[in-house]
Amino acid sequence: MAGSQEHEALSGLEKLRQVRLEKAAALRSSGRNPYPYRFERTHLARAVYEEEAALSSARTPVALAGRVVALRGHGKTAFGHLEDPSGRLQFYARRDDLGEDAFAAFRLVEVGDILGVVGYAFRTRTNELTVHVERFEVLSKALRPLPEKGAPVTTPVDMTSTLSGSRGSACPPTIFNR
Repeated sequence: MAGSQEHEALSGLEKLRQVRLEKAAALRSSGRNPYPYRFERTHLARAVYEEEAALSSARTPVALAGRVVALRGHGKTAFGHLEDPSGRLQFYARRDDLGEDAFAAFRLVEVGDILGVVGYAFRTRTNELTVHVERFEVLSKALRPLPEKGAPVTTPVDMTSTLSGSRGSACPPTIFNR
């Protein structure tokens, strides 16, 4: 019975992967590379918080890059959170600002994707610091979902045993057993 459940879960993951592959193909067909070579980031999330007064008063452009960890669509707008090495920051995208084609491509973005956004910092009605997206670039389309929050981490396979059939003869165990 457990094997049957694992098979069903695997097929569910494969279905999700197939949907994400189709979205990557849709990005390509719209003229966007889902795995581009370069994006010039100007700020980390923490720097936007620290320089908020100067950035928002002058509407200074900021370019952030990070993993999409939350995404909420609201018709012609979308809110989400990008997480980079320094922290997390909300972003806001509007169809009227991006244009029809770009917003259609933006709707292909999912949690787990790596996204670059360019825009300006402002405070929302709920007083959350946010980047108003003027343009974006998908930097890496995630083909698999993020792990469940709080899910147990399984012990990695001991590669020294797997590679050599006996513990330690393929390479030092300190590499894999930390």
